[in-house]
Amino acid sequence: MNEKDAIVVTGIGVFSSIGCSRKSFWQSLVSCVSGVRKISTFNPDGHKSRIASEIQSFNPTAYIPLKHSRKMARVSQLASSAAFEAVKDAGLDLAKESPERVGCVIGSAAGDWHTIENKDPDCDIDIVANKARDQKLKSAISNSFGFGGQNAVLAFLKVN
Repeated sequence: MNEKDAIVVTGIGVFSSIGCSRKSFWQSLVSCVSGVRKISTFNPDGHKSRIASEIQSFNPTAYIPLKHSRKMARVSQLASSAAFEAVKDAGLDLAKESPERVGCVIGSAAGDWHTIENKDPDCDIDIVANKARDQKLKSAISNSFGFGGQNAVLAFLKVN
């Protein structure tokens, strides 16, 4: 790989059930903290599981104007907020960067719970998660920041 093709990770933003910052997430991870609990963000009656790894302490308006956040699915709010944290972590001044040279890689395990909640409880969660994830998240990040470089979503799927 030549220097022109190099990819550099400059910042990390995390919103998860075990931490909503890079530091708290890492501390929970190395301390073997589990974020799995009884579902509290919606009524799980009729679904196969009563437990989940929910992000409980998240306020999208801390990162996204209320007018915009109302139009976004929660998964997009989380992805955009994590991108804000990553830019801050990196110390980037996006006004000084060429948009086509800045991109983002996102990892999401479940997509949009609201979409899952309103589907048939016997649905294949992997299909719903994939549907809710890829284009939505890439668009949310590109629209929030104007990134013109490569944006990608890592798909975490159940393997039997």
